[in-house]
Amino acid sequence: MASTNHAGYERDMLFLIEKIDPDEDGFQQLPKLLDHFSVEGPNGSHECLVLEPMGPMLSLLKSVDVIGTPWWRAGERSRYLLPTWLSKDISRQILRGLSCLHRHGIVHGGERTKDGGRELVQRGLSLEHRLDREQPDDMSDEEMQDLLVVLRHVLSYDHRARPTASQLLTYRWFSNSL
Repeated sequence: MASTNHAGYERDMLFLIEKIDPDEDGFQQLPKLLDHFSVEGPNGSHECLVLEPMGPMLSLLKSVDVIGTPWWRAGERSRYLLPTWLSKDISRQILRGLSCLHRHGIVHGGERTKDGGRELVQRGLSLEHRLDREQPDDMSDEEMQDLLVVLRHVLSYDHRARPTASQLLTYRWFSNSL
């Protein structure tokens, strides 16, 4: 059942996800379709997708630190960066979900850009330079170097040189031992 609209395409992908074994690594990080229906309105028919709750937005996580102190009381730096342990955990979950999708031939393409992603790479490089200047307080020098290795590989201009989600999970920055 091929669809041309965005909601129809997303619904089709969610139907494919339903066929994945729930015990497979990464399945728990994937969205689950609970229901779908169409609504007729003055601007035509609109497909609605009902998904299970996915958790808070990252912007909300950044506004309160892990012990419940609002960012405006926790200090200037805390409103810019999530704690390292939380950044790693969120990144691992995303990569496990993507890896599971890739094993089943589902590729998340995201938004296409006119410049071939160069702007995104430039933003990433400025993040790398910022992290090089302002190391987070809760990150060791070794962790910082490991993170910079991840960023350099992920932000490569040559898409063929970029690691897959499964490969990224093997990088030292994502290990639990640090």
